[in-house]
Amino acid sequence: MRRREFLAALPCSAALGQSPGSDPSFNALAEIVFLELVRGYVTNAAKTSDSNAVIEYPGATVTKNFLAKSGKSVTGVTRMLPALASWIVSKRQPGVLAVDGAKFDLLDVVGSALVNGTNPAHKDYWLAAPPDKQDQRQVESSIVAWSVWLLRDALLPQMSTVERRRIDEWLSGCTVVPVRRNNWAWFTAVNHAARLSLNEKFSEFSYGQTAMFEDLKALDAMYVGNGWYNDDKPRASFDYYNSWVFASHFLYWNAMVGAKFPDWSKMFGDRLKSYLETAPLFFGANGSHVLYGRSLIYRWAVLTPLVLAYSQNLWPHSDALLHRIVHGSLAFHKNTGGFDASAGKLRETYSADGTVDIHESYIDGGHPYWGMQAFGMWLIPRTDPFWTAAGGQLPVEQSDFRRGLEAPGLMLTGHKASGQVKMLQARSTRTDWHYRDKYNKLVYSTHFPFNIVQAPDVCPWDNCLVLRDRRRRKSAGRGEVSETRMLTDGVELAYGIEYEGLKVSVRSTVIADGEFELRVHRVIAPAEVDAAMELVEGSAAIGLDSAGQADTLAQATFSIVRNPKSGMLIASWPGTMWSGVGASWDFGSAESAASNVISKAMLVNTLWAPLKPGAAVLYSVHYASPKPLTHPQLHAGAARLMARAKSLTGVAGPERMEAVDTPLRVPSRVKAPAAKR
Repeated sequence: MRRREFLAALPCSAALGQSPGSDPSFNALAEIVFLELVRGYVTNAAKTSDSNAVIEYPGATVTKNFLAKSGKSVTGVTRMLPALASWIVSKRQPGVLAVDGAKFDLLDVVGSALVNGTNPAHKDYWLAAPPDKQDQRQVESSIVAWSVWLLRDALLPQMSTVERRRIDEWLSGCTVVPVRRNNWAWFTAVNHAARLSLNEKFSEFSYGQTAMFEDLKALDAMYVGNGWYNDDKPRASFDYYNSWVFASHFLYWNAMVGAKFPDWSKMFGDRLKSYLETAPLFFGANGSHVLYGRSLIYRWAVLTPLVLAYSQNLWPHSDALLHRIVHGSLAFHKNTGGFDASAGKLRETYSADGTVDIHESYIDGGHPYWGMQAFGMWLIPRTDPFWTAAGGQLPVEQSDFRRGLEAPGLMLTGHKASGQVKMLQARSTRTDWHYRDKYNKLVYSTHFPFNIVQAPDVCPWDNCLVLRDRRRRKSAGRGEVSETRMLTDGVELAYGIEYEGLKVSVRSTVIADGEFELRVHRVIAPAEVDAAMELVEGSAAIGLDSAGQADTLAQATFSIVRNPKSGMLIASWPGTMWSGVGASWDFGSAESAASNVISKAMLVNTLWAPLKPGAAVLYSVHYASPKPLTHPQLHAGAARLMARAKSLTGVAGPERMEAVDTPLRVPSRVKAPAAKR
C-alpha cells in the first residue's frame, strides 16, 4: 500500500482549552473521549506487534474466539476500525496522532491493519473463517466491511489489486456458513452489502446477493412489533442488541445498498422509526440508559443507531434531543471510570469498582470496543446543528411518563422530579445463571444499577423474588416466563422457581406509581416443604463506597436506607404475609457483597417469609429515588399503596389466599391483552 502523509495536528483547541473542572462543550467532550481511547489503542497496538493487525491490552482477557495466525487477539482491532474510518473520512483532526514522541498516521494504521490482517502470508493474518461452523470472524467481518466501504475513496485506491482481492477473500469467507437464527444474520447481510456496493468501482470485490436476501428474510421473521426483534426464538429475548445490531446494522446496510432495494429499505426503515420513537425514553437525566441485559460493557453502543439514523435523515426527533442524549451518555460513562487510563484501555467491568461478574464468557479485551461504532457521529458534518443544538430535553426531563411496549414486554416509567427512568421487565427469560441476573429482575433503573452473581446456587434478590435455603444460604431465582400481561400501570407475569427439585409456581404483579412500586406475588408450593425454605424479595440495590457508609432506619414494618454522600434512598414496606424486613449487604456469601454493576458495595432491603405448602399471597411496597421524598411523604405513599394491595387481592390478613391461576382482580380501566408467547 502506498502511504499517504497527513499533516500532524494537535487535538482541537476546544478540547485543549478545557480545564479539568470545567464542563466541556459537546464537541470537545466527544473528541476528548475519542482521542483518549485512540491514544490507548495505538500505543497498545504498537506494543503488541508492528502490523497494526492485532492488539492485546495489559491484563486483558484473551479468548480463542478470534486469534491471528500469531496467536494474538484481533477483536480489539476490528472494533476500532469503524470509529477510525469515520474520523478519517470526515477529515477530523488530528490525522496524525502524536503519543510520547511517536507519530501515528491514522489512515496508515487502518490500512496496514486491513492489508496485514487479510494477508495469508503475514504473521498476524486473521485466518479464514471455518467453512463448517459459525465463528466470531463473521461478527467482526460486518464492521470490517463497513469500514472498508467508508474508506472506499480515501484508502482503497492506494491499495494494489492483490491487496483488495485479499480483503474480499477474507470477507467472503465469513459468509460461507449461514447464521440466520438470531442477530448474526445482520453480520453476513452487511458483509454482502458492502462488497456488492464496492464491486461497482473495484472488480476485485465479489458478493452474494441471493444469500443476502436470505439473511434479510430471516431477520424479517424475528420482528415482533414496536420496533423490536426477538433475538432467541422460540424463547423471548429482548435487550440492547435491538439497538447495537438490529438497528445499527440495518443502517449500515441501508447506507450502502438501501437505494438499490427500496422495498427492503422501507420495511426495515419503518420498523427502525418505531424503535427510535421510544428510544429516548430509556435515558435518565444522569445520562445513563436503563442498565439491563447482556454485553452491557458495550456502554455507549446504544447511541450507534441514533447518530446513524440522524445522518440518514431517519431520526424522528429534534437535533437538540439527540445532542442531549449523546452528550449525557458520553459524560456519564466518562465519569463512571470505564476507561483505565493507566492501561490505556476500556475496562471489562462497567466501572472501576463494579463487579467482574458483568463479564460474559465470550468477552475478551477487545469486546468493549463494540461501543466505538457510536463514533459514527463523526459522519455528521461539523457544521450540522446537532453539534451545537442547545436546550434539548429528555422525555424524563419534560414530564412524568409511563409507556408500555407490548411486544418486548417492557413498561418504562419516568419521574421528572428526580430524572430517574425505570423499566419493568415481564417477558424476556434467561435461566442460565451466567445471564439470569441481567434479565430476570422485575425492575431495572437508570440510577440504581443491579447486582450480578455468576453462581448457580446464589441468586441476588434485588428487585426480584427468590427461593432461599436458610440453612445452607443458597438461593434460586425465576425460571421461564409462561405468561405476560401488560397493564396500563404495570406488568404481570407467571413463572416458576425451582430449587433442588422443589418447584414453586408464581404469578407476580408489579404496579408503578411514581417512584413507588406495589408488588403482589401469588405463590403455590407443594404439599411437603422443607422448613428451612423461605421466600425472599429485595428492593433496588443502593450503591455505596462501603456497607457501613449508609444511614439506615428500620422497624418491623419498614426499612429505609440512604446514601449520605449521594442522597439516594431506597425504602420497603412488607405486607402482612411477610415475616420481616431489613437491609442486606450480601446474598449469602462474602463474595456476593461485591456484586453491584457500578458500586464497590451496596445494600438491599430484604423481605422474608417461610415457604408454606399450598397457596399464599404476599404483597409489598418498594421505593427508590435519587431525589427522595421526605419520610412522612414516603410512609403516606406506602400506606396508600398498601390499601390498594388489599383491594386488588382481597387479602385482609393471612387467612385470605388466592391461587396462582386465579386472575388478579384489576380495575376495569386496566387493559390486559392476551400474552404473546
